[in-house]
Amino acid sequence: MRIAMKQSEVNKLDTTPHSKPSQFDAVFTSQSNFISRADIKKKEKSERLTKLEEEVAKKRLKYCIHACRIFPVQVYDVNVESVTVKSKNSKNWAVVNDSELQKGLRIAIRNSYINDKLRAKLANQLSNGTISLPLDLHPPFAAFTNTLQLVHLLSVIFNFRPPETLSHHDLCIRERWTKESLNRDWSTLCDAVIYLCIFIGMSHTKLKYTDPHHNLIALASFVVNDYNNINRIGSRPMCDLSEVHALIEAQRPEDCQKKDELDESWTFVD
Repeated sequence: MRIAMKQSEVNKLDTTPHSKPSQFDAVFTSQSNFISRADIKKKEKSERLTKLEEEVAKKRLKYCIHACRIFPVQVYDVNVESVTVKSKNSKNWAVVNDSELQKGLRIAIRNSYINDKLRAKLANQLSNGTISLPLDLHPPFAAFTNTLQLVHLLSVIFNFRPPETLSHHDLCIRERWTKESLNRDWSTLCDAVIYLCIFIGMSHTKLKYTDPHHNLIALASFVVNDYNNINRIGSRPMCDLSEVHALIEAQRPEDCQKKDELDESWTFVD
């Protein structure tokens, strides 16, 4: 009899509809409303961020074009015969007596020019402890400083900080130049160009460590020809830098000794 009564009470409980406690209804409703508002705000912030990134990209593109106009970089294939022909803008070029220096590619930046042979001759001249450079070495030295200023402008435009910095001001206040200091500064310039190209999203397979001017020309094409490339620029390099480090170590000349190791902060990968 008692068992039957208990079973009857259990059956009544089973048939009673379950309902949420009234004190939790307000909590559930509040949470749902909060999530809905958060989704709306997240979408609005994402749209606003996209607009801001587009505005920044437009300004970066504009400033990049101005920088490339201030320090235009061009490549000329020069031979002895063509050099002997009088040029229309010969006032911007120094006369070079060594015909070997006139062969091959010549990089022109503004009213100066440089190539590997001229840079080697400049380094040898500095190793002699000269106080003033001869006239034919003014253009390659000016080309080096002009390139440095161009890289500095591009670094500011893209909010980029290279592992090791070298400013035009540092060169101007230097009391003594040597072959080693020039090679070290050139290596620093090559590093800065490589990392700048990687920072904005260029593939390291298309870069060459010993040709910073060709890399700069490729950088300008990468930025100017495709507007979407600028929108993707973040605060960190967009590739695995271990491959870039291997590229630098493999292509860096032995006479370019680096005084410091690569900055550990450059090991981040997005």
